[in-house]
Amino acid sequence: MAERFTASLAIASDPAQFRDARGWLSALAKRAGLDEGAAHDVLVAFTEACANACRHAYGGRRDGRIEIDVRHEGGALEIRVRDFGRRFDPDGVPEPEFDDPREGGYGVFLMRNLMDDVRFGVDGPGTEVAMIKRAAVPAAVARTGGGS
Repeated sequence: MAERFTASLAIASDPAQFRDARGWLSALAKRAGLDEGAAHDVLVAFTEACANACRHAYGGRRDGRIEIDVRHEGGALEIRVRDFGRRFDPDGVPEPEFDDPREGGYGVFLMRNLMDDVRFGVDGPGTEVAMIKRAAVPAAVARTGGGS
């Protein structure tokens, strides 16, 4: 079983910084024991959360602060992405229209469909997105109900 750990990183709301943050998070996903597909889902959802902070919280400004906290415990990787800009109401985001594709508007949909749990919170300025991805249980372990 992968170890328990926490990690934190702060970046600017500059998409150029998202790439380095994805590399950092990719290493943590691997450390958490996520398979390649689950790690990819985490990175896509994370990038969408950061892009939403840049676009919506900071109005496209690249000097806003984004704080990222990661925790791995009990087979679950939790990623919290916090901005300090305008608050975001995910309930006000309509489902994307796949019959009428457009650029943008898929972030919340992707986060919710790629991750096992997604919560949006507001406590003080800005918005926090908390996303959880659970490591898949190997088939042999799931059948026997245990491990080594």
